[in-house]
Amino acid sequence: MTPLIDMHVHTGGLGHGGTGCWMSEKTKNSLPFTVLRMNLGIRKRELENDLDGRLRALLFEHLDGSRHVDAVVLYAHDKIYDRQGRVREDLLQVYTPNDYVLSLARQRPGRILPAASIHPYRHDALEELDRCIAAGAVAVKWLPNSQGIDPADRHLDRFYERLARARLPLICHTGGEHTVTVIDKTLSGLAPLERPLSLGVTMVAAHSGTRSGFFDEDSFDEFVAMTRRWPKLYGDLSAWSAPNRVRHFKRLAASGINWDQVLHGSDYPVPAMPWCFLGKLSRGEIKRISGVQNPFDRDVELKRAVGIPERVFANAARLFSRRRG
Repeated sequence: MTPLIDMHVHTGGLGHGGTGCWMSEKTKNSLPFTVLRMNLGIRKRELENDLDGRLRALLFEHLDGSRHVDAVVLYAHDKIYDRQGRVREDLLQVYTPNDYVLSLARQRPGRILPAASIHPYRHDALEELDRCIAAGAVAVKWLPNSQGIDPADRHLDRFYERLARARLPLICHTGGEHTVTVIDKTLSGLAPLERPLSLGVTMVAAHSGTRSGFFDEDSFDEFVAMTRRWPKLYGDLSAWSAPNRVRHFKRLAASGINWDQVLHGSDYPVPAMPWCFLGKLSRGEIKRISGVQNPFDRDVELKRAVGIPERVFANAARLFSRRRG
């Protein structure tokens, strides 16, 4: 049976226990992070004790206890660099080092698949890419509009050629972003992804171009059109079980998309919210799914209930199979 991989999962912290993680005061006290923290049952006083350990323990508990999810792709998050390769400490909000995510993967071999985050404007970007590939990274993850990365920048071609040679997917956030601050709104769309695609890179449009906030630009139709031109372009369904994206399930089903280019992802620890599906699912079904305590399983069951084909839940295993194990 093909393993079910949740290919969009986050962790982080404040550096407790020598993890190297970091979070700004603004981010730590923001409404999105407060909601996530409360949903996970992490009290405010625990933030200063061992946030990293609590988040790590909860990830292990939820993954080990899942009935549906066999493995997750866990994301690092690099610092922000300018085009001269200098760290922009003034813009830094979240940092989850590659080494930390790689260490968690070693603690759950075959179940946590590490996705490196390598800002391509770093002076050592290619060396870090090679190091992470050798250490078992299955993908690279960027958040272009918040990290200040322009995927259409021709200066990144060597990075793309290395990714293509290694057959390592590049996962790029698309659409608005509200957990961390957007520093360049023009980098939220799909068009910049055509450059790496043209160089043979397998691309994943995280969130499939859908909006995060009510007033964000919606690029979903552009994503669907691009999948027809680029067979190596995929999109994930991460954070689709939340209020702002529920309506896209109907659009997805009517789009005629090749389901082989759609991937399952939850955006854990962003919670799946069954009540958002009122009018789309029966009250009995919503009540049943609301009773599913494991967050990975709740997200899977919501997407199955709303009609996502079973093959979608197997696509990530095929995409990441080359480096799994």
